[in-house]
Amino acid sequence: MKGFLRQFFWAVLLVLVQIFVVNGLQLRGAMGTLVVPSIWFFYILIMPLQTSRLSLLLVSFAMGIVVDSFFSTLGVNAAAGVLVGYLRPFLLPLFISGEWKEKKTSPSIYTMGIRYFFYYVILLSFLFHFLQFFLEVFSFNEWYFTLLRILLSSIASAVLMMLFQFLFAKKNH
Repeated sequence: MKGFLRQFFWAVLLVLVQIFVVNGLQLRGAMGTLVVPSIWFFYILIMPLQTSRLSLLLVSFAMGIVVDSFFSTLGVNAAAGVLVGYLRPFLLPLFISGEWKEKKTSPSIYTMGIRYFFYYVILLSFLFHFLQFFLEVFSFNEWYFTLLRILLSSIASAVLMMLFQFLFAKKNH
């Protein structure tokens, strides 16, 4: 029960940080908003390795719907979050060694190493923002601007997530 409450606390904390802090970090350019960092889905990335796929998808959807309800984005965050939750079990083995797969631990800079953890975070951040922004504009007009937004937002999100990881990750995995 203690583990569940701690996990729930982190999920709620990341959603609240997204809503009240990170959303204010948007950078605008001449053509519109260039950088829209998202960190709420970081919780999906660091859920324990033994988490079932169904749990990943349900948590991804629930957190995404909560974020969507605050930003009136009509399921865009939920869809992108579910994509991350769906792809995580397939992509995680590319970045984590076999010895950690059997342990009841979470992906972190300590279980994966800084380099592989960053690659993992940047790849899933890119996929999240790719779906988020193309669903948002629902057009391939000005695809170069959308691609620039995806790249810049992915980098900003990954940097924030790495910072969050350095500040709050436990070293004793």
